[in-house]
Amino acid sequence: MQSLINLLKFFVQRFEVLKPRTDDLQEVKTIEDADGERYIAICLLPHGRYRYDEYMWLGPWEEDGVALDDGYWSCQCISGLYETVEAAEADARATTSWLKK
Repeated sequence: MQSLINLLKFFVQRFEVLKPRTDDLQEVKTIEDADGERYIAICLLPHGRYRYDEYMWLGPWEEDGVALDDGYWSCQCISGLYETVEAAEADARATTSWLKK
């Protein structure tokens, strides 16, 4: 039994290392679409580089005419790293379809 517990602890520790650390991000700028269904968050990472994340509102999920939840923001894209906020924003505007319109 103890070996099973040790094995579980091992996998839990490995999973903790692989989880994304969103608490280390500092959101410095957002760009929203006109209908409020999508937005870009430009974030500063602890090492001083920037990235942008694209989010889309999904929901509420309905089945047989009954809402199963209130909906949620789903991350659609996480960019690469950029030296400046301006570089991250320029790339987001150049590559995100709803920002090009």
